[in-house]
Amino acid sequence: MVAKVPAAEAVVAAVRLRYDESARAGMPAHITVFSPFLPAGRLTPDVLDELGRLVARHRAFDVTFAGLGRFPVALWLAPEPPQPLRSLTELLRCGHRSSDGL
Repeated sequence: MVAKVPAAEAVVAAVRLRYDESARAGMPAHITVFSPFLPAGRLTPDVLDELGRLVARHRAFDVTFAGLGRFPVALWLAPEPPQPLRSLTELLRCGHRSSDGL
């Protein structure tokens, strides 16, 4: 589950195309919010509706990307403040555990 970040595309596109398989497959610049989620075959209209309801409960927020972070196999832009994204991840994680579809 990702949140697209179109404003970052111009900054990171060339590097992503060179090093990121998902970029070459068409995945835009994004923030991974929750992974792993569900296999594509389980993303039914009911699951998508429930996702919409969960995300609608989360207030919109702004972030900036002022630094870099590193996972063992990925370099990432560090969001500031990180808490709204952490809260969104936790909301989705709880929704995922609380229903059969999510």
